[in-house]
Amino acid sequence: MQGPVPDVRSAPRSVRRTRSEKHRIRRKGGKRHEEEYTVMWRRRTGHGAGRETDRRCSDEKRNSTTAPSDIQDPGKAKMILLALSETVGTRLRKAGVKAEVLSVGIRNFEFGSAEHQMILENPTNLTEELYHAACRLLDELWQDRMPIRQIGIHASRLRDKDAPRQLHLFDSTDYVKLEKLDHTVDEIRRRYGNDSVMRSVFLKQEDGPRPIDHMEGGISREKRTVDYAEIEIQ
Repeated sequence: MQGPVPDVRSAPRSVRRTRSEKHRIRRKGGKRHEEEYTVMWRRRTGHGAGRETDRRCSDEKRNSTTAPSDIQDPGKAKMILLALSETVGTRLRKAGVKAEVLSVGIRNFEFGSAEHQMILENPTNLTEELYHAACRLLDELWQDRMPIRQIGIHASRLRDKDAPRQLHLFDSTDYVKLEKLDHTVDEIRRRYGNDSVMRSVFLKQEDGPRPIDHMEGGISREKRTVDYAEIEIQ
């Protein structure tokens, strides 16, 4: 429930100036712009829905990558999704949270964008679950098979890592084993580097413009290893 807008007389001068903007916004665009003003007011004063909106905006983990060449093969696209799921899953586990909503976004070679999302049956930070959900979203989203230039994963509506899981009668998946496996891999990578453990599918890649990194997305591998202290600034 949204709290009331505070008395303008008790607000700081920087906030009081915002009050005068309301009349300008009303003249400019009517009710829709007035609603935008209300959100702006609450963010500046720290009241009601503003803080809640800011908190929700920070509750997300995302990762994307731009391919060196257009992606037309579904197998290659899902291989990239697997690499992105690795990084997003690692970030979720490191933060001690699970995601309840997952979305996949693509940008084609004509720079047209599209995104599809789903609510997961259970909040998760497991790489396997994130990957299979992302593949399902990609199949639903990429039906025209137009070449893809960029692909990304976005995990949101985060829950605590101890959020309960609703089990199904015919689901034989050992989720405890998967959790232990992911945490073991995280610990090995933390101690010995990201390349100390990787899936075999990333070892058997054909020659191309650039092999798919098993921890794809984010800062490029080249920038991760640059020692900026050794770079001479002119």
